[in-house]
Amino acid sequence: MPAPRWERFEGFLWETTSLLVVGEAESLTVDPAITADEVAAIGRRAEELGAPVRHVLITHGDWDHVCGIGGFPDASVAMGEETAEKVTTGAAEKSVQRAVEALGFVPARSPRVDRAFERGSAVALGPFVVETFPLVGHTPDGSGFRLREVGLLLVGDYLSAVEFPFATSPAAYRLTLAGLIELLREDPPETVIPGHGPPLSAEEALG
Repeated sequence: MPAPRWERFEGFLWETTSLLVVGEAESLTVDPAITADEVAAIGRRAEELGAPVRHVLITHGDWDHVCGIGGFPDASVAMGEETAEKVTTGAAEKSVQRAVEALGFVPARSPRVDRAFERGSAVALGPFVVETFPLVGHTPDGSGFRLREVGLLLVGDYLSAVEFPFATSPAAYRLTLAGLIELLREDPPETVIPGHGPPLSAEEALG
């Protein structure tokens, strides 16, 4: 079985990253965003590759990371328990609607969650094995993901080369950065995928 491939897509705002990880017969997308047309393009690309999107994975509940979930009605949507609470209570959808009113874009349908996991566990999403871990500080609900089979470390809104860091808890943010630095030095991935801006090597992320 060939190793899955991956492709990055960029939203119109803040160089927002959406990731498509392509397996032999199905795909996983992470944080699909932002407009309905941008999200649909991810789905079309997966179909072109013969691997339709069957899984959606979310790093945290900020509107620009959840607003594309509804573009994949036939996929299973997974996220950490804390992020799932934002979705199930309607808080995530309200933040999407505020962004729509402020920015005037057409979103996909409403966010939803099909599977909530405890951060720190390994999660099987079809053929994809995802190591999860908490990333707190930017928001309390952030999750990081490692897909070792494709050499990827997904870090949500951390380690961005283009975005000024925003922290709901500066102390927690600093602790998270310390943990990421240790990981990058001791067990570096091939590629780091921030939620905003270009992919980075482990060395670039440390810089």
